[in-house]
Amino acid sequence: MSKATVMAVVNQKGGTGKTTTCENLGIGLAQEGKRVLLVDTDPQASLTIALGHPRPDEIPITLTDLMAKVMQDQPIGPKESILSHEEGVDLIPANIALSGMEVSLVNAMSRETVLRQVLEPLKSQYDYILLDCMPSLGMLMLAIYDITADRLHADAMEAAVRNRPAKLQNMDDIMREMLGDMSGLFLTDEPSPIWVATVDNGQHGAGVIQYPGFLDQAAETLGGDFYVLPSSVHEVLLVADNGSMELGYLEEMVRSVNAEEVAPAERLSDSVYHYDSEVHIFENARTFEAREAAKAADSHAREQRKNACAEPG
Repeated sequence: MSKATVMAVVNQKGGTGKTTTCENLGIGLAQEGKRVLLVDTDPQASLTIALGHPRPDEIPITLTDLMAKVMQDQPIGPKESILSHEEGVDLIPANIALSGMEVSLVNAMSRETVLRQVLEPLKSQYDYILLDCMPSLGMLMLAIYDITADRLHADAMEAAVRNRPAKLQNMDDIMREMLGDMSGLFLTDEPSPIWVATVDNGQHGAGVIQYPGFLDQAAETLGGDFYVLPSSVHEVLLVADNGSMELGYLEEMVRSVNAEEVAPAERLSDSVYHYDSEVHIFENARTFEAREAAKAADSHAREQRKNACAEPG
């Protein structure tokens, strides 16, 4: 016997027509003679209300109860919680109790499979199972996607590197692109110590510092350790840690630019960060300085002990 095709109607933003799409698609498929199950996975219960249940909080058994039974290894009846609609679709309803399921899923074993276990026995009874999803990217959404957080992160990194490749340019090159022949009026013979890291189109490119291997590639270009200045959501600035610029000056630069040049919604941080290319650590620059000071103090103490042991008598 064939199993149902499962489709999730997803958008992390509210008010984009997810419920309307799920409802109309499901009824349309039912009118074509298909067996359709609609699943409301949104605590707002918009799909449940749209299908004739204006008081979802009074429904005795909902998706929340089914997921709880799976987590407690309790059996689920073949038609438990399923409501039929006059236009030929069935519904697993939801209500506000589903919002608490997010908390329960945090500590659940194999949490990403809980919803799959609810739906698996039903697949042989339907041709299509449509899920109306909440505007969120939390634990419940991972259960809907049937994917772990680690897998989602790995997929996102792979897609980002492929579709939005990183771009690292010296500030002088950017000035030449912007000013053309006039750039000679502003640029000196000394190369700029500032590099700009972003993506090809320059939009929302600050995340390139999370790309696998990017920090080490940047260290090779800059010649070693470097500071990271969170310019905006669109790019970050890199400055070689070679003594040419003091940390205090860089911190003041970031604070000043954030206050005067960057829109509040596009600000990242007033802090400066540092990448240690030897030990591959990305951290707050002040934390790096404290770590270096502790290393120096420890080295000095060891040298003193060594000298004390070497003294005669």
